[in-house]
Amino acid sequence: MRAAPIGVYYTPEKVIDFATIQAAITDNTPDGVSAALAAALMSYYFISQLGNKSTLGKFIESYVLGGCSEPWQGKVKTGATRFCEVGQKVCYR
Repeated sequence: MRAAPIGVYYTPEKVIDFATIQAAITDNTPDGVSAALAAALMSYYFISQLGNKSTLGKFIESYVLGGCSEPWQGKVKTGATRFCEVGQKVCYR
């Protein structure tokens, strides 16, 4: 994800501002913006040493909607092409 380096900014508000701009350029959808915000805030959280991995979800949820502290259940939404390796070739479905 391209948003992770944005976590070097010095406040969560700056991280959110710049991650929103980045996501609007590359993934201009609500899910794309939320994912970029979560990725940038995650790197900010660890760079700033705000806590351990067990409290990361709660930190992200304080800025981004989406249940980041709950284990994921269900299908993952994606527009990506699925592929599998068959011998030396890659086949697309």
